Amino acid sequence: MVVVVYSSHTGSCKRYAEALAARGGLECIPVKQAKDVQDQIVFFGWVRGKQVVGLNRIDPVKLKCVCVVGLDDRFDRAGIVSFNKTKTTVYYLRGWIDRSKLNIFDKLIIDFFAAMMKLRGLNQFNQPIFDAMMENGSFYDESKLDDIASFLRI
Repeated sequence: MVVVVYSSHTGSCKRYAEALAARGGLECIPVKQAKDVQDQIVFFGWVRGKQVVGLNRIDPVKLKCVCVVGLDDRFDRAGIVSFNKTKTTVYYLRGWIDRSKLNIFDKLIIDFFAAMMKLRGLNQFNQPIFDAMMENGSFYDESKLDDIASFLRI
């Protein structure tokens, strides 16, 4: 049996996790409730730098795969795997930011990164990310769950 576990800050990890769980008729729970899970775990977590938030709460032996959710269209898989010391399959999905759910510290960090992007120059690649950071943009795409569902055979 497989349980879908998520750590979500503004909702995109939770939405992806619930969508995958619904596809396979799987249980879906927040990471805070995963302490006593005995089954294999599909983990959805958001990234802060290279840290997959909440992944450290999961027993690595139980991990079936890790689904990382972020904004950028580029994904440093090797850096994420190395930093989080995970030895399982890692998937990447693009999510969104809901600024209304961020605390002041998180907003300041987002604003700092957006300002740095703007100073370096916006272009066709980073403009959508800048817009998402400033205006609650979304890259949510449920079709990106297809590979994960195939891997899980659901």
